[in-house]
Amino acid sequence: MDNITHSLIGLAIAETISNPKEKPKSKSALYLASAIANNIPDIDVFFTKFISPGKLGYLIHHRGHTHTLLATPLMGTLLLILFYFLWKKEILPWKKLIGVTYFGCIFHIVSDSWNIYGVHPFWPFNNQWFYGDMVFIVEPLIWILTIPYLFFSVTSTRVKTLLTIPLIGIFILAIFHQAVPKEIPLFMFIILGIIGVSYLAIKNTLIRKSTWVFSFSLLLFSFYFISQSVKAQFNHQVAATPLPANPFCWQVFQAQKDNDLYQIDVWQVSLLPKIIPVDRCGNLASSSTSAIPEVNLKPESESKLHFGRYTGSISEYKNILQTCQGKEFMKFARIPFWTFSGNTQTIGDIRFDRDSTVGFAEILIDDVHEPCPKISAPWQSISILNKEYE
Repeated sequence: MDNITHSLIGLAIAETISNPKEKPKSKSALYLASAIANNIPDIDVFFTKFISPGKLGYLIHHRGHTHTLLATPLMGTLLLILFYFLWKKEILPWKKLIGVTYFGCIFHIVSDSWNIYGVHPFWPFNNQWFYGDMVFIVEPLIWILTIPYLFFSVTSTRVKTLLTIPLIGIFILAIFHQAVPKEIPLFMFIILGIIGVSYLAIKNTLIRKSTWVFSFSLLLFSFYFISQSVKAQFNHQVAATPLPANPFCWQVFQAQKDNDLYQIDVWQVSLLPKIIPVDRCGNLASSSTSAIPEVNLKPESESKLHFGRYTGSISEYKNILQTCQGKEFMKFARIPFWTFSGNTQTIGDIRFDRDSTVGFAEILIDDVHEPCPKISAPWQSISILNKEYE
């Protein structure tokens, strides 16, 4: 998840366990500790630049060791030492601070597991990636659910103002982003209105807190069951993601192999085609991507649209695996693809293939442009190719 979402969840957790009678300084400390703890595993973004510079180093080491359950006690303890030196002269609810700190470190990993990117939390006992495939990496519905809860819980005008900034921003992004149908901002506004009026009407603090916990859990369970129903429509290995703020439209990546042939089919699925036709679901990718030079935008049925197909040779894949870059990249990749342009070889992951440029999850197999990582990664991909050829 993005760090604004992690922060909002951390603040909501702190609010939920806080006592209305607590002093403002105690409540502020609880908020700050929970927000930091819910972000601290992403500290790997900074030190990956030193241990393995370059895009490949980032791909294999972000969501790396700091995103494992084994590392959470260490991160939590270091944060608590920092908090102690900051607040040792203060009378604070230290039991709650300890609780939200350790819980926040763990919940960061849990929330990162909800999306298509995945985590590998059980290292070193199990190095496999796990993918939730149920929530978009930046999910506006979580913001819409959580910001009103915080807005009507805090008393500070400054904090209320700060909370409205990301809310306004996510609406602006939804209105103009190509992946969001025109109906969705209206849907978001209606949901926001219902939630806002509900929290405004709820005067009892305990009921308000319970309402957020229940509605947040309901949202996650709904996304999970919808995800399972979408993936059940496809055979072979499948990765899926909903479009932002839209549990009714999904992008699905279907990989399969047959002897030397390897292919990926990219689909879009509408669960409510009468309301949102599949060709109006929006699109995460442009009309041309690295794996699929010509994207098809014509639906095959009222609920399914086949974007296109990538085909590759497993013999080519075996050759790429002989390179350091190819072997290391496959510790990150879930649904890989590879392309050739003259003497240039590129390997990427179609989950993040958005256009025809060398994108976020695509690397050149070239020691000059993409040096081999200084430190290897132990992660194990669940790609159908890795299972047989690594």
